[in-house]
This record gives sequence, C-alpha cells and structure tokens, in this order.
Amino acid sequence: GAERAAGFSGFAWLGPIVGPLTTAGLVLVMVIGAAAILAEPATYTANLPTTPPVGLGPSMAAATIALYAMLGFESATVAAGRARDPERTIPRATLIGTLVVAVIYVTIVGIGMLLVPQATLANSDAPFVTIIDSLLGAGYGRWLALFVVISGLGCLNGWTLLVAELARTLAIKKLMPEAMGRANRFGVPWIALLVIGVLATFIGLMNYTDSLVAGYTKLSVIVTAANLPLYLCVALALFVLRRRDPSALPSMLW
Repeated sequence: GAERAAGFSGFAWLGPIVGPLTTAGLVLVMVIGAAAILAEPATYTANLPTTPPVGLGPSMAAATIALYAMLGFESATVAAGRARDPERTIPRATLIGTLVVAVIYVTIVGIGMLLVPQATLANSDAPFVTIIDSLLGAGYGRWLALFVVISGLGCLNGWTLLVAELARTLAIKKLMPEAMGRANRFGVPWIALLVIGVLATFIGLMNYTDSLVAGYTKLSVIVTAANLPLYLCVALALFVLRRRDPSALPSMLW
C-alpha cells in the first residue's frame, strides 16, 4: 500500500531481483579476488600502501565517513508497529543485516587494496567498477554498476518511506505537527512523504552545486556527531532497563 501510494508499485518487483543479483556480484568479486591473491600473493602485496600510519586527524576524518555510512542501521525499529513479532524479527534483521554488510564490504575493500594500485583507486570515481575491471577485464564492472544504481534507487525508495513513517510516529507522539501524521486510504502519511521528498531532493541537489558542496559535507559531519550521543544513551538505557527488570526486555536484545 505504501509503495503504491508513493508511486513505486511498478518497481516493487525489482527489489527481490536486484538485491540478490547485486549481492551475488559482490560475493563473486570476493571469491575471484581471494583466489587470485592466494594463488600469487607476492604479485599483489606490492600494492599495499608504503606510507607510515596516519595520525589522529586523518583517522578521525575517516571514522566520520565510516560512521556516516553506518547511520540508520537501526532503521528496522521504525517499523516495529507494523511488523510481525517485532521483538524477534527486528533484532535479528538489525544484527544479521549489519554483520553481513560489514563482512562483505570490509572484505572487498581489503581485496581491492591488494589487487589495484593505491594511485589508481584514489583517482577512480567508481572503485568497485575499477576492482572488477582489474579482475575480469575492462567493461565488466559497468554491469555491476548498473545493478548498484538500481539497488540505490530502491534504497532511496525505502529511506523515503521509512523517514515518512518516523515522522508519522513523532506526530502521533505530539513531537511534530499533527499534519505529518495524516494518512490516506492506504494508511500512508502522504504529507510526510511530500515534505521528506522535497527535503531529500534539495539535499541531493547540493552535491551538484559547488557553493553548496562544503555545506553538504559539514551537514554530514554534524548529523554524524549528533547521532553518536543518541546511540550511547540508548545503549546505556538498555543496561538500566535490564537492571530494573530483566524480564521486561526480550532475550534477543542481548
């Protein structure tokens, strides 16, 4: 109903197809890359960076980028009110999904650092495409890039619906204007969808304007910094609630 109301019903069938195909492509890169490295390790160890370890400043900058990419890993909790058996399914989806994504991407990044010279990766606009081209030959990487783009559009669809659902929940709790919680006949908060869509479009367009790129970068740092105390407080709250009443929290949370 939500996807139909948002105009995405014609593309809903792509999710179960594109997602596994994209994941299969990434796993294929992992297998072929690992086999190539294990077969001739001396050939690829030369690509390892020779510069000394970076200092605190660059490490903090890299950590900010990594944390920004991980923001929202708890998003499944937003749909708790509409999920079946949320006490069981949501912790599983959050933990298993995060671990699988982390393993895949850390492995591919490590393989890429060995297979492709650092200078080539640094100058590449699409590192994953560069890695696949170096493994399978020029031109093969564009096919994975196609599925990544389609998968990204599906992710954007999901994020739009997710944030609209979050706005609806906040409106019900009287933390946002009541209009944000109004739903149409499909049960979709259509006003929240429109507002979120406009804001997301504006933020996306910031990347295409030189004068706003710095603002977008600063905004991403602020968002990351603002979420860290929230994550810390939620984690500490679990221990407090556990101490007060151990039976009140599902065992899956631990």
